[in-house]
Amino acid sequence: MRAAIYGALALAALSGTSFGQVDLRYAPEEGVVLRRNFEVKHFLAVTRSATKVGDLEVIGQRTFDIRSEEKVQVSDRLLKVVDGRPWNFRRYFDRGGLDGFAELSGAGGAVNLRAVGLSRLKGKSVMFTWVPEDSVYGRYYDATDGVEEDLKHMQDDLDLRGFLPEGTVEVGGTWSVPPLAMGDALSPCGMLSFDFSKSKNISLARTLRLGTGSHLFELFRSEVSGEVNATLTSVEQLEGARVATVSVKWDVKTASDLTELARRNRAVEEMQVDKQLLSMKVALELVGEGTFRWDLDAGHLVDYDFSSKEDVDSAVRTKFGEDGEVQEEVLEMGGRVVVKGQVERRSR
Repeated sequence: MRAAIYGALALAALSGTSFGQVDLRYAPEEGVVLRRNFEVKHFLAVTRSATKVGDLEVIGQRTFDIRSEEKVQVSDRLLKVVDGRPWNFRRYFDRGGLDGFAELSGAGGAVNLRAVGLSRLKGKSVMFTWVPEDSVYGRYYDATDGVEEDLKHMQDDLDLRGFLPEGTVEVGGTWSVPPLAMGDALSPCGMLSFDFSKSKNISLARTLRLGTGSHLFELFRSEVSGEVNATLTSVEQLEGARVATVSVKWDVKTASDLTELARRNRAVEEMQVDKQLLSMKVALELVGEGTFRWDLDAGHLVDYDFSSKEDVDSAVRTKFGEDGEVQEEVLEMGGRVVVKGQVERRSR
């Protein structure tokens, strides 16, 4: 009985502030494999739509709801680690898929749309090599060839390293996180290049590709403002490892010019009738909170769960032919985005 009491007291002493100054740093072990699973869900509904031609504005009467679910699994083998940084690691894309649904409702009834995309990176293996003089990772396909453009926007950090404090911190301590780091959390892996060629509805696929209900990484490549704050809430001994839990709250905004991206994704029908895209601007606001857990002994992410209120505003200006009248379509949507990630460590 006395031994049990002492054991409980010892366990309690391992949590809370008894750890004193805690060092949340990225320091993975050389040779391990980190298998990562991510799930991103979006729920968006139109709050306002309008079409403007000159001084005339017509308010849209149709409703438009979007739901999407993205699932990704990758495995990183850390081949060489120097001073806590992987200098060489190989990432294998186990699987990746995006399932999108939309419902259009109006006077004529409702229309259901669906777009299913598979990542063209599935089955590919990419080697990341640290280039110290440039402070970036070089990337190349080390087995089956892939599309070079995909390498450019491939995210190397899948451990939320941008959320870590610069030094040690006590339980209850709070620090600021760069707003740009939210893009790493909400769009894990970066551009996964989903192939929608077998989908029946390409228009929905284009909408998802342009940062509405998916592909948030596109909206975190330019201006990001706001605040992100993290707090170390506890340190516990779990299954033989010291695990820190960090709570995060954020209120961030982005403003992106996606004109060139939208032009590259124009439909064949639009080009046939000479519908010109003059500009596309998208604004995003996210307010939310979540937690992530960090393995203090192994030096990497354990898991995270982020939930955010999401507001997306887009304005697209088009015209038909050189002399056509400029038309602006304004769309405002609101909803929620939920992201979950989990890391499984495997031995050499």
